[in-house]
Amino acid sequence: MRGYVFMLEAVFAGLVLIGFLLYLAQGYARVGTVPEHDFSGILPALDQEGLLRGHVFSGDVQGLQDEITLPGFQHSVQICAPAGACTGQVPDADNVWVSAHFLAGDDSYQPREVNLYVWEA
Repeated sequence: MRGYVFMLEAVFAGLVLIGFLLYLAQGYARVGTVPEHDFSGILPALDQEGLLRGHVFSGDVQGLQDEITLPGFQHSVQICAPAGACTGQVPDADNVWVSAHFLAGDDSYQPREVNLYVWEA
């Protein structure tokens, strides 16, 4: 008779544990980016193609903007030095996605931060 009581107790404990885990799982929503709104790979892809560093270290913001094509979206690029001096425009729009990419230098250590701002047209 004691074996049945222990077995029944284990079943109830399992049900309580499963119920608690299901209760916790309801509060969490899957967080992620919408694939058509994921712009984080654009600057690294340009860097791998060898197109980013030349524009960044020469300060050619317009040339870098011309390398990026995003149909249905507008974009702007900003290049910042460590001292805080930035070239390029920050958009005055709603729902702006920002992607940042850091470069250590071309021939020597001259760090730069490249920000890509994307918003809907």
